[in-house]
Amino acid sequence: MTTWSKKQLEAFSTQAGFGSQASYIIVAIALAESGGNDQASHVNTDGSIDRGVLEINSRWHPEVSDSCAYTPLCSFQSAYNISNKGTDFNPWTTYTTGAYLKYLTGTEVTALGSITGSDVVKKVIQPLTPNSTVGQLLTALDILLALTSPFDISQTSPDAGISSAESAPVVGAVIHVFANIADDLIALIIRFVFLLLGFLILKRVFSQFIDVQTLQQKSSNVTPRKMGQTAMNFINKPI
Repeated sequence: MTTWSKKQLEAFSTQAGFGSQASYIIVAIALAESGGNDQASHVNTDGSIDRGVLEINSRWHPEVSDSCAYTPLCSFQSAYNISNKGTDFNPWTTYTTGAYLKYLTGTEVTALGSITGSDVVKKVIQPLTPNSTVGQLLTALDILLALTSPFDISQTSPDAGISSAESAPVVGAVIHVFANIADDLIALIIRFVFLLLGFLILKRVFSQFIDVQTLQQKSSNVTPRKMGQTAMNFINKPI
């Protein structure tokens, strides 16, 4: 059994044919499904087995042998076919529920742009509806916090590229610096919005908790004697 790092999984996905953006998603799915464990196995209620680093189901994908499913590169190659060449990740539950989002870095989220934007709206904004449960709110908060790590701004420093472009025009170097600064500012703005949503979710969680506590206190004040008296009053009430 081997637990592969994110960087190693990215290498497998690239070898399997996934493009850069699709690679971000399939690797995040792999981490959400198995934590990178190439021998991960889960038996479902219908007797089927989710196998390997990408938890490929034996019932829905019998064309993928066990030896392939438990071999990382072959598993990613199979996933490339299952996902229609990296364009449809709905076969994985961790994608449809948004669980994979927490394994994306802020830089990856920015790079994915509209691809994950719809997922963030679907998995994070929608749980703010009045009908949402505490569990849904906490899941959304977990995703938001994972997407808003303050230590994961752009990995490219503002002066990156200047030393390696000594012969480049000064104007080009200055543009490069300001482009990187702009990227970081956009990332910070996105994080601020997500953190604000996180606070709103926490507010909802606490309000529901307080409502439950209040209901419990009210119910505890109703003694059997009071209940019996109320029943007798109802029975003896003139029609």
